[in-house]
Amino acid sequence: MARASAVQGRPGYRFDRPVIECVSMARCPSCSAEIPELSRFCLACGAALGSASEAPTVTMRPPNTPVPSSPLDEGRFPPGMVLAERYRITGRLGQGGMGEVYRTAPG
Repeated sequence: MARASAVQGRPGYRFDRPVIECVSMARCPSCSAEIPELSRFCLACGAALGSASEAPTVTMRPPNTPVPSSPLDEGRFPPGMVLAERYRITGRLGQGGMGEVYRTAPG
């Protein structure tokens, strides 16, 4: 048995007892495996774990979108318009969040 008299200022300090830090770990409700504190999923079986910040997902209503003034909404470029002296707009094919798509013919 090893002894040291000057360790941390305590005479007779013993080295024969290992220092064990006890950390309580949660258990998976599905497989009972130990789970680290901040895990969102079980490392053994992959089951999703609940958390304190768990809240239901709420679907937001889409913003009010303007209603076309007529069923034949032409968009930014009306049919018949010529772009770059090369493309004649024949109609709008569709529109999305990033812009509009037009059908053209040689101008």
